[in-house]
Amino acid sequence: MRFLRLVRNKFFAGKTPDITPAQLIAIVGAIIGVAVAAGLPLSRDLQDRIIQLVSVLAPLLIVGDGIVRHGRSRSLSAKDFSSEQ
Repeated sequence: MRFLRLVRNKFFAGKTPDITPAQLIAIVGAIIGVAVAAGLPLSRDLQDRIIQLVSVLAPLLIVGDGIVRHGRSRSLSAKDFSSEQ
């Protein structure tokens, strides 16, 4: 139980979590895209639309998350630097 609490607090909580909701959404979308590409029984048109959506959405989420993380880390480092002065 302590291990799960530690993992939850380390990876999903805090000002700069290791795993963010954007990453989880991108991973779920990628899994759906792989399932569709592997031949999940759907109409051909629906398969194409899902693959297109996943191909565009997942990279946008990851890039957006990276931009947010970069801004947070710069802000936190500026605060740490100013508090040391």
